Amino acid sequence: MAGAVRALAEGTAWAVGGVLAWTLAEYLLHRFDMHARRSRGTTSREHRRHHAAVDVPVITAGTWVGPALASVFLAWAVHLAAGAGGMAAYVAYELLHRHIHARGWADGECPAPEPGPLGRYGRWARAHHVHHHRVDARSNFGITTPLWDVVFRTRRRNPRTTRP
Repeated sequence: MAGAVRALAEGTAWAVGGVLAWTLAEYLLHRFDMHARRSRGTTSREHRRHHAAVDVPVITAGTWVGPALASVFLAWAVHLAAGAGGMAAYVAYELLHRHIHARGWADGECPAPEPGPLGRYGRWARAHHVHHHRVDARSNFGITTPLWDVVFRTRRRNPRTTRP
C-alpha cells in the first residue's frame, strides 16, 4: 500500500512538472517567437494576424503537432505523467484561449471582465489577455497563468481589468 501511495505522489509531482513545463513553453513561445520583431515564421505571422483581427483562434491539426511531440518526448525522456501533464495543460490552454476570444470585445476598449462559465479564473484570464491585446502587447504573455509574467517582470495591470 505504501508503494502505491508513493507511486501516486511521484506521478502527481511529475504531472505538475509537465504542467509547469507547458506554462513556461507557452510564455516563451508567445513572447520570443510570436512577438519577435524580425520573426518571419508561420507562428509569428499567424499571431500578428490574430492580434490584428482579434478573432477566435483557429485550432487545426497543425497546432497540435508541436505540443503532442513535446509531450511524447517528455513522457519518453522524463516520465509518462510529465508528458500527460504537459498535454493536459496544452488542451486547457487551447480551450481557455478560445473561451477568452469567443466573448465579444468592444472595439478600441478593454472591457471589464464579464461573468462566464469559467467563473473567477476565467474572468481573470480574459482581463489579463484582453490587456495584452488592447493595451500593451509587450506584456501579459502568459495565457493560463501570470506566473512567468511575474518571474520575468512582464506582468502589467490595467485598472479596468484587474477586478476578479
